[in-house]
Amino acid sequence: MTADSPTGKPDPDGPGHVSRQDATASTESLVELPPMPPPNVAIEGYEIVRELHRGGQGVVYEAVQRSTKRKVAIKVLVEGRYASKTARKRFEREIELVAQLKHPNIIAIFDSALTTDGHRFYVME
Repeated sequence: MTADSPTGKPDPDGPGHVSRQDATASTESLVELPPMPPPNVAIEGYEIVRELHRGGQGVVYEAVQRSTKRKVAIKVLVEGRYASKTARKRFEREIELVAQLKHPNIIAIFDSALTTDGHRFYVME
């Protein structure tokens, strides 16, 4: 079933359509948050700039590799119930699998190790 316009013809922008005006209005109401301070994560050879994303398995940080001045992203396995033996194995398997892939749409992994406090991490593009 299509929604009809006032002219009686089917409306291509029927139910569920979000206009550009609606989308702009909804983003204008978002509050700009101040940048988060650098996290308390120490990874030798890297300067952590800020947190980019936090998910169920880990936290991704923006960082700079000190030796090359290259911007990178670092994913660190989180603590707690998500850092179970199974989660650690899954994280390590993710590192192995992604490191073997080479495709323009798949990130490259540059490094993998443990943080100074023993958390598993990997460094990517």
